[in-house]
Amino acid sequence: MGLNEKFFKSASAVVPVGDENFDVVLYPGNGGSTTISSLGFPPGFVLIKARTLGTAFGAYDTVRGATKYISPANTDTEGTFSTVLNAFSSNGFTVGSNPGVNHANNTFASWCWKASANTTTISANSVGNSIASNVRANQESGFSIVQYQGNAQVATIAHNLSSAPEMMIIKSTTVAQNWAVYHKDIGNQYWLQLNTTTAKLGSAPFNGTNPTNNVFSIGTGGVINTNNSTNIAYLFHSVPGYQLVGSYTGISSGNVVVTCGFKPRFIMLKNTNDTGNWEILDAIRSPSLYSNPGAGSRLRANDGSTEATFSNSPIKFTNTGFFLDASVTSNGYVDYDENGDTFIFLAIA
Repeated sequence: MGLNEKFFKSASAVVPVGDENFDVVLYPGNGGSTTISSLGFPPGFVLIKARTLGTAFGAYDTVRGATKYISPANTDTEGTFSTVLNAFSSNGFTVGSNPGVNHANNTFASWCWKASANTTTISANSVGNSIASNVRANQESGFSIVQYQGNAQVATIAHNLSSAPEMMIIKSTTVAQNWAVYHKDIGNQYWLQLNTTTAKLGSAPFNGTNPTNNVFSIGTGGVINTNNSTNIAYLFHSVPGYQLVGSYTGISSGNVVVTCGFKPRFIMLKNTNDTGNWEILDAIRSPSLYSNPGAGSRLRANDGSTEATFSNSPIKFTNTGFFLDASVTSNGYVDYDENGDTFIFLAIA
């Protein structure tokens, strides 16, 4: 059964298998070269972070190509290094000797997303888009990688997903700019910065326009549309039973309970009303997140800090979603459960 045929079946038949589209792999560093070959798919997008070493996250994808490094924790432009992730394969990837991906006597976490096997170039004015884009989309799992050239004018860009993106994470790879994050639950008038703890900001760079089934919009110039800049975008939309782009509001007493419709394995969340970190938790590093009380380990996309552990995690995973434990947060934990604040999240089964 082909991808498109499978995707357009009834919703009950379209629940992507989690470890065939996304997985978390832990590996020990050896200071030399390490090959990961345990994935059930060819990865298109990989995030890597040293768990026990204070180095920033590295982001790699098959549209830009192996050896191309950018970090969610800073504004730096793309660098090319043969010692970082230097090869993608059908079931994993290889890293070199760079301390950020393979420092001896340290352990590393990698978060891996499947994309399409080949890059598709979508020419301008073909699906309502005004500029061309290079795309690798996984329609089944609601994930797409999009590369485009900025023109400092209002523009629309094709993403090749079957539904409108609900969360977009975008970075210029040739101009030192902040990462720009769109999320449906804060709207197109606001944006977040992946590399900072800043609350939502006005003057969003999305031209005051929500994404559609075919394109997303960017405004003139600025953070993700400098003239002649090259930009990379990672796009997500909800897929019932597999992935949820959503939000919740902190309350004054009791547990905040969020229903995802699946048992989560990965969650990234951010307070949009207050200064707060981009917290990343997963059940591979912390299987006890399914326990109550349960220990947990978190890393932060916006900084290079080492992994921190909770003897009793403020967030607990369940068979149908997750909840914020008021006995831990006291309804006043700014990164997870601040009374009245809106928190956005990406959850994957």
